[in-house]
Amino acid sequence: MPRRCTVCAHRDRPAIDKAIIGGSPLRRIAMDHGLSESAVRRHASKHLPDALVEAAEAEAIAAAGDLIARIEKLHREAVDLLEHAGAERDYRGAAGLLREGLRSLQMLATIHARLEATERDLEAAVTREVDVALDRLEAEFRHEPGILERALRAIAAEHAPER
Repeated sequence: MPRRCTVCAHRDRPAIDKAIIGGSPLRRIAMDHGLSESAVRRHASKHLPDALVEAAEAEAIAAAGDLIARIEKLHREAVDLLEHAGAERDYRGAAGLLREGLRSLQMLATIHARLEATERDLEAAVTREVDVALDRLEAEFRHEPGILERALRAIAAEHAPER
């Protein structure tokens, strides 16, 4: 009979899960909660609820979206003020506002580039995981010809968009 995960059974499991998701060093988490680092590592890779990871990712995406919206608002305000300064022939003020407008555009470009890179990294990781899972399935069912193809067709049919 397999041993029970010491982290899953720990009274501070929610705090441990939160620390893992938050990126705290596993060694520090283990020391703080009287666990072995290997137990925390196993728990993080095998037992950490997917919902918590997805929630943390969704929260990060929402925060990035909020930041982008605030920068875009500041950029629009800078452009409005720039137009006003130009109409008033306040060239010194217009130059400062133009610099601020360019800074906000640079921040937006940097954030968008990082989000795109993260999306590509996530897509590559998912693809690797799917490939590993398919390899395992093929190895497991190699003695039953066609079963993997039938299973994949059934899954695809189940998730196909309705017409």
